[in-house]
Amino acid sequence: MESVDRNGKRITDLSYLVSICGEDDDFKTEMIETFLKNTPPLINDMKNYLIDSEWKMIGDIAHNMKPSFTFMGIHTAKDLILSIEKQGRMQENVKEIPTMVLELESICIGAFAELETELVQD
Repeated sequence: MESVDRNGKRITDLSYLVSICGEDDDFKTEMIETFLKNTPPLINDMKNYLIDSEWKMIGDIAHNMKPSFTFMGIHTAKDLILSIEKQGRMQENVKEIPTMVLELESICIGAFAELETELVQD
């Protein structure tokens, strides 16, 4: 079953990743596997930092996540990650951050499903 966002579209767009990998399917697989391995713990770290209102740490994690989201073409999360990064690091509008982190987690769950399907197909 294909995962879709709220608009009925795929969450991931691997065209950028494919353009970088070219014909190297092993590299593409490695990039996807790395994303699937590293991203869930980062989301969990963000959620844990919410408990202690560690806004700057949440912003730093968001900053570090940006490149991998670009590689996986998760465009729906781009503005969200930028907002989490900025608001966390600047400690502005911090009441919005928990909702944004949960929204990011939701997007990621759909992206993980798509990427796992992609690995099976390769």
